[in-house]
Amino acid sequence: MVEVKEHPMDNCQLFVQLRNLFQAYDSQTKRLNTFLYWSGNEERIDELCTQVVQLLVEHELVIQKPHAKRPNELQTLPTGPEAISHLRGVLILLLVNTAAITNGSQSPWSLQCQHLCQQLPQMPQFLTVAIAMRCGLQQPLLEFLECGPRWATAQYYGSLNEALGHVSPDRMDALTWISGTLKAAGRADIADMNEILVREMGRMLQRHLLDSAERLQELRPTPRKVYLAKAMVMLLEVLLEALEPPGKPAYFHTYNSLSLETDHPPGQTYTQSDAKPYAKILMDALQRIVEKVSVDIFMYWMEIPSPWTLYNYQTHICHQSAEVLKAVKPYQELCKHEVCAQLLNFAQSALTFEDILAGKSIGELLAFLDGDSGPVTKEQLLLGLECLLQRPIALGNDECVETMAKHVGLLGLKHAKLILKHLGQVEGARKAMQDIKLEKMEEEARMDIKLEKMEEEEEEAEESDGEEQEEYYQLLHLVLLPIYSQCRLQDKILLLQFRDELGITNAFFFAAPNLQERRISFFNNLNSRNRTIEHQLLIFFFEEPNESWLALAKLGMAHARFSDYFWHMAMHCAQHAVHQMAYLANQLLTDDNALLKGNASSFLLSLYVHPLILNGLIKLRANIYRVSLRHNILPYSLEQLRAAQSDFLVACGAGLYEFAANLKYTILRRILQLLRQLKVVEQEIQVCGRRQLLQMHRECWRNSKAEEAVLQALNYVDMHRHLPKWRQAHIPLATQLLASIDALRYTMTSFDWERVDLLGEAVSYWRENTNSLMFLNTEFREKLDACAAYLQHQEFLTAELPPPDDPNYRREFIRWVTQASAHEATTLFRQSIASRSDYVIFFDLAKAVEHDNCKNSNEAYIFLFGCYVNACIGCTRGRKGSSKKRELGQRLALIAGGSPKGTLSEVRQKMALYTASGKNKSG
Repeated sequence: MVEVKEHPMDNCQLFVQLRNLFQAYDSQTKRLNTFLYWSGNEERIDELCTQVVQLLVEHELVIQKPHAKRPNELQTLPTGPEAISHLRGVLILLLVNTAAITNGSQSPWSLQCQHLCQQLPQMPQFLTVAIAMRCGLQQPLLEFLECGPRWATAQYYGSLNEALGHVSPDRMDALTWISGTLKAAGRADIADMNEILVREMGRMLQRHLLDSAERLQELRPTPRKVYLAKAMVMLLEVLLEALEPPGKPAYFHTYNSLSLETDHPPGQTYTQSDAKPYAKILMDALQRIVEKVSVDIFMYWMEIPSPWTLYNYQTHICHQSAEVLKAVKPYQELCKHEVCAQLLNFAQSALTFEDILAGKSIGELLAFLDGDSGPVTKEQLLLGLECLLQRPIALGNDECVETMAKHVGLLGLKHAKLILKHLGQVEGARKAMQDIKLEKMEEEARMDIKLEKMEEEEEEAEESDGEEQEEYYQLLHLVLLPIYSQCRLQDKILLLQFRDELGITNAFFFAAPNLQERRISFFNNLNSRNRTIEHQLLIFFFEEPNESWLALAKLGMAHARFSDYFWHMAMHCAQHAVHQMAYLANQLLTDDNALLKGNASSFLLSLYVHPLILNGLIKLRANIYRVSLRHNILPYSLEQLRAAQSDFLVACGAGLYEFAANLKYTILRRILQLLRQLKVVEQEIQVCGRRQLLQMHRECWRNSKAEEAVLQALNYVDMHRHLPKWRQAHIPLATQLLASIDALRYTMTSFDWERVDLLGEAVSYWRENTNSLMFLNTEFREKLDACAAYLQHQEFLTAELPPPDDPNYRREFIRWVTQASAHEATTLFRQSIASRSDYVIFFDLAKAVEHDNCKNSNEAYIFLFGCYVNACIGCTRGRKGSSKKRELGQRLALIAGGSPKGTLSEVRQKMALYTASGKNKSG
């Protein structure tokens, strides 16, 4: 196995063996310095080259293969890239021991290679070139011509020109050497494009290029057509490189440092215009070739097998011609060359690589991308992948998806968008089909078709949806998800937004199979904020946005630090995050575990004002916000703000419905307290908004450009003014609140202090926010009346007590008061005091408690007696004189005396409140 040689000129066993070989040949066979001419020494040169090849084969640096055209002849090639550095050293060993024309007696070679000098007998240059051309040193020789010291390479260009006819008599093979030599000259520094070198290249073209009708007669008609194609490709390639030379290669210093003399005097600068003489001789040669191309030859070029993937010779030459015409534009003198007009005909027929790809079938495209059609550049692969992605049929084909997956590292934002756009079209077509089927089903239903048939069609639709998911499973998980994972942070955000805009976020399964395990592990270890974590979160948001945002939100409910992190991510991708807020509010407000977390109230309040946060609202501390009207990250309209508020209030209603049914008092209290805090947040938002608007008005006097920002800010402040009104008139929340109040109402035997306290909170919110609307808003009243029809205790909303003289008054009063909140009971007792029916009512209540004979009934009596005491205090508050107070005091004492035995102690304590209230007033 050949190892890479780090320093080509390091002494090695091969060099010793080469020295022995040349010295033995020089002393035993023929002295090398007597090789004056090639002619007459052919057999000796062949013999020496054979021995060198055998030695290089022994060291596994070269291999010999049968010639493609002449099977009886062997060609020598390097074994691989690892051998090239060794072969460079061999060439340098030959060069420094070759007779060279110099101006002085001192050795012109640098100290870097002095240890290799005089190792071999002196040999002529043509022999060195012959060995290099025949023994697998072709690449190092061309590298030396390109990068070596000019005093040496100028001589070797001539030597190679002389040797070419002997080493490569085949005209086709000679084209390869001509091309390599011309390119080496073109890649050499522009400063060295002197007259000698340009003239030498001109001689090579005139001597070895078949550029006339007479010389082309050497070839038969068919090979002649192939030769013209190859010659034209060669000249166009060399011309393009000469006009746009590449930078210095990595091996430049290996050859350039061989000489003591520098090729580049200090301060000397050169321009591309120095390449014009060289470009002109190339264009002259190209013109001579173009003139020999007939229509028949041009058409035949389509049939010649080409080394360029997807290109035949004709398309490649046309493409090259267009590139050359583009490259010569900066050079006025070159533009006037006659060959430019001739190349224009080819250039007009040029096809771009995209055009060629567009004409290929899916099978041909796959063969191209899989490398079956030949070597492919990265740029061509990208174009091929884009062409494949733009064909809808390929995105659902497993074979095509596998090919895309092989090259997924080349794909990015643009390609992910192509896939998402296709999925959007698929989903649009599916919805259109569903609409058509729905219309058909409705029509059949009107025609009294049996329901069984409609159900069968629904099942078929579900099956087709499943097949669709299966069809794109490979595409999503082998191609789209890896593309997304390797995108930049901002590109990930753009793709999230793009998918949301297409409306396919929930239409396809984007999640990898192990998502749940990865997400649990990630959130269990989430303790910092950095770019890597942001990338991973965005991947989770792409795979399963709802559940991933929810997992982060639950952490935010637990701790303020994670709440800040949640909003940091939401602000990063505001246009995506805004679609998750309704879902999050609904899930969190129906999750009893989340609602019990320490930061639950603060986080839920931030969800309530999320449109403002995503538009630039700044959170200062828990539940305290500063409205930032200058920002416009995610602008919103009046309708969007109302819809966002409505989504949150609907979620609150869902939470009330969920936990009122199970009478989970702690959770219900949290939701009710949250609803009461909304008023404070709304007021704070309005105050802060007006304050900042005033500040912006002041600044506007100094900056006329700020007027537009002030108008926009004024619009937002006006929007925020509607928040309380919308909340109070929100029908879904109001109806759920009514249902919760109905569920919290109690009987004497089901009385519970926490329950009645919670009922009081619910009734208090109702009174403060919605009760007045029942009288002011007819539509609101009608909808609540419709809801009240389904309530168990609807009398508080839709009925009135009978008058005190009605026989049913006492029974109805007791039924009402034994399910009332503290405020409602106090109001009822005031009515009983006014009608002087309070004593008999309490007599009936006491009898009922004694009949029940249970703890709950006793506590209910104590609660109601306390409400009665409050009613008495309210009736005497603000009255002059003591007659009314004495009268109520006596009635209170009588009622207390008739209280059930199990309540006497608490009743006396309640009575003390009435006595204390009288003393306070007299004081």
